[in-house]
Amino acid sequence: MKNHDSGSLIDQTARILAGPMPRRGALLALGRVLTGGLFAALSIQRADSQTSSKTCGGGGGCGASQKCCETAGIAAFCIDVTRICCANISCSMSEQCCTTGTKAFCAGKNSTCCGKSTCSAGSTCCANKTCCGKNQTCVGGRCQASKA
Repeated sequence: MKNHDSGSLIDQTARILAGPMPRRGALLALGRVLTGGLFAALSIQRADSQTSSKTCGGGGGCGASQKCCETAGIAAFCIDVTRICCANISCSMSEQCCTTGTKAFCAGKNSTCCGKSTCSAGSTCCANKTCCGKNQTCVGGRCQASKA
């Protein structure tokens, strides 16, 4: 069986059942086809999962174009060398890693990390919860109009 997709598996099954073969032979052949399809599906899934979630330790175990991300308390993992480590995710080189909230995230380099979101250029983060505009200041965790 060259192709292990579901259409090919169904076609092969139909051919076996329609052929001039005793029931026992047909059932054995059908079992082989189904077993082969199952093993093919499992091996494809296993290869994909190993590539995408490959773990590393001490900088080793990653491919030639990968590097190891190691953050305290988080399992080490491999990322492409063109990306940066950000807790348990990775960001592109044109982004920054924000760890101001409960979950790390990637943001534009011109923005300011502020809690679970970012503040645009020209604004400031107030109490790690909200963004104050350029004519505002953070007082007691709230944005207030600046005194002129």
